Amino acid sequence: MLDSTFLGKYTYPLSWTMRDNALKFDIPGDKILVEDRSNHSKDGVIASLFVLEDKFGIHTIKNLLVVSIPWHYKRAMLTLKTYYPQWVKYIWCPANYKQHQPDNWWKYSESHSYVMKEITNLVKFVREGQLIDIEVEM
Repeated sequence: MLDSTFLGKYTYPLSWTMRDNALKFDIPGDKILVEDRSNHSKDGVIASLFVLEDKFGIHTIKNLLVVSIPWHYKRAMLTLKTYYPQWVKYIWCPANYKQHQPDNWWKYSESHSYVMKEITNLVKFVREGQLIDIEVEM
């Protein structure tokens, strides 16, 4: 088990939870790659680049499916476009959590807090040069 101080608010890596859910849907375990060294979007993108390199060679990656809740999509895409090779194309699959949808997030205090923090982080990370400043289409 990973050191809990590394995991931040999680006691079990989110990537392991997603792997466990994929297994419940009969996705073969040998078809699932798990990056479990990160606790933030930027770290996850960079660490997953190494996972893909080790498994396939990044030069062979042409398309990636990006699963993200709608309010996190822009940062996820900007992070990928900042750190991944520019030839990689992305296909977005919105995660379907009731309280995190574009038409209702403000009704849930936790979601509202996440969205407000996300806006602040987007501006901060672009200003710091951690993210490129480009338009991202949804």
